[in-house]
Amino acid sequence: MKKIQTKTKRRLVVQYFLRKLKQRMETDEVGTMDKVWLKIYTKDDLMDIAKWLYVPTVPEWLTFDEMDKEALLEAIGDDFHILSFEIEQAMLELYESTKITPQSVFKTLEQLGQESHYLRDKPIAEWDEYDYSNYRVLSHKAGNPVPVFGIYDSSVSEEDKYFVTTPPPKFFTTKEEATQALSEMIKTGQLKKGEAKVMML
Repeated sequence: MKKIQTKTKRRLVVQYFLRKLKQRMETDEVGTMDKVWLKIYTKDDLMDIAKWLYVPTVPEWLTFDEMDKEALLEAIGDDFHILSFEIEQAMLELYESTKITPQSVFKTLEQLGQESHYLRDKPIAEWDEYDYSNYRVLSHKAGNPVPVFGIYDSSVSEEDKYFVTTPPPKFFTTKEEATQALSEMIKTGQLKKGEAKVMML
């Protein structure tokens, strides 16, 4: 197993603490919203959070386009909702980063100022392991989130995967490596089929 890169390790640590905080906030009483969000978020950002929170059952009093930032913040109602939204967005961004498309390749190369890189014009269907490895390095340099994959007990949920400590999950840099390792563990009798699964972090 390759060593987890520092940037990815930091992301896992942040995810752990964010989810711990979310667990604590779930039991707290609804508090007042911190006004700092008015400086951090634009009106469009706050509309996105409010829509995420209410759609498809939007109350009649919520008229997103007519509301100012303060009214939108009030409609969101609690810092907990902002934290939940950001955790979900980070997870979606991570899942999107695993999909290699011509658009994502071009965007990554453009960010690095390497628009003439050979991967820009090579069809993804023709990529080999060297190309994928090359792209992973470029993607990391461009600041894209880098997923890691763990082998977990089948009972572990998406929500709890960052908290598992016994036994600690084994981490891998690609889904293929994790799946192959899981198959090997089943083949050698360390695990029975269906006892464990691969999850992305």
